[in-house]
Amino acid sequence: MQYSKHIRGCDLTVKRVGAMIEDPSWEEEPVKGNRSTKSAVRTILVVAAVVFVGGLMVGLLGGLGVLVIPASSVITFTVLLVAVLACCSTITRLFQMSKRMPLYSEMEARFEQGKMLFDNGEWAQSLEIFLELAGPKKDHKRALYYAARCYENLEQWSQAKEHYRLYLKLQPKDKEVWQSLAKAHRKMFEYEQADEADRIAARLR
Repeated sequence: MQYSKHIRGCDLTVKRVGAMIEDPSWEEEPVKGNRSTKSAVRTILVVAAVVFVGGLMVGLLGGLGVLVIPASSVITFTVLLVAVLACCSTITRLFQMSKRMPLYSEMEARFEQGKMLFDNGEWAQSLEIFLELAGPKKDHKRALYYAARCYENLEQWSQAKEHYRLYLKLQPKDKEVWQSLAKAHRKMFEYEQADEADRIAARLR
């Protein structure tokens, strides 16, 4: 009975560690210089999972009398070791986040500068900033949205359409942007695509 409780506890922890390894949601968008840190975190999590499985197996063998080792001691040691590894993983992730904060602050200040220019109707100047923030990966949602708005205000409909679509890949349930995309299609006489965008917008709340 005592061993079965330990086994259930270990099994639950193994599942949690495994879920962290498989689920990429804890990983933010990569920032220059952080790939090695992210790799270290993943390695620690993998080692933690291996230690748990190994400790569980040794504990089972000890409980069955195959190995002359107290099962409870093995499992306790395993739990402590994985706790240490989990702490290392947390510290590494906190270090990674601390390195990102100056970059995020700089990007946010740059965005606010672009937004101020946008609000003042200086479309071309604000567009330069939003395109800079969007970067080569085109993964900054707000920058893509405002870049598309700038292109629309400048009546550059092809570019507006492209950037609305890039934004919608990241935020597909934005009804207003689907309507803006439909408008851009109509300006380019692409009526079928405009109707399709309107149909999608109509399904959204």
